Amino acid sequence: MRLEGRLGDAEQLLREMSAAYDSIGEAGFNSTILALLANTLCDLQRYDEAEGLAARSRELSADDDFASQSSWRMAQARALADRGALEDALRLADEAVEICERTDYLVWQGDGHEVRGQVLEAAGRGEDAGAAFEEALARYEQKGNVVAAARIRAQLDGLESDGTG
Repeated sequence: MRLEGRLGDAEQLLREMSAAYDSIGEAGFNSTILALLANTLCDLQRYDEAEGLAARSRELSADDDFASQSSWRMAQARALADRGALEDALRLADEAVEICERTDYLVWQGDGHEVRGQVLEAAGRGEDAGAAFEEALARYEQKGNVVAAARIRAQLDGLESDGTG
């Protein structure tokens, strides 16, 4: 749903999933669901709420859970970038990329590079953002994720049109 742009539906489903996991005391899957929900809220520009869920994901995440560990960092980086805390945001985005790059999960790698690009763009570093978006695009294309690849091409076109890329 989130990939389709149905953010409200994605938010609702992820909240329901998290509540179900909470009700049975399950933390492993819930840490990832909470991080995905936090990123969905970032998509909706609800950064304050996203930060709280990213923190909860962090609390529940096992040290070796790459999905949760990278995703809560992505959400937190996006929230910090929105507040202008760009140095901390970039540090978290870099950590998320590093975590994902140790795996063979191309979409997660693409997501990490995309968030890194968003943070760099917010910092006014258009050329660096463009390089990060190119990394994301390569991962999405290699996986065959045409929807995410199209989103990244639009990001790159936006950088070029505003002269920062």
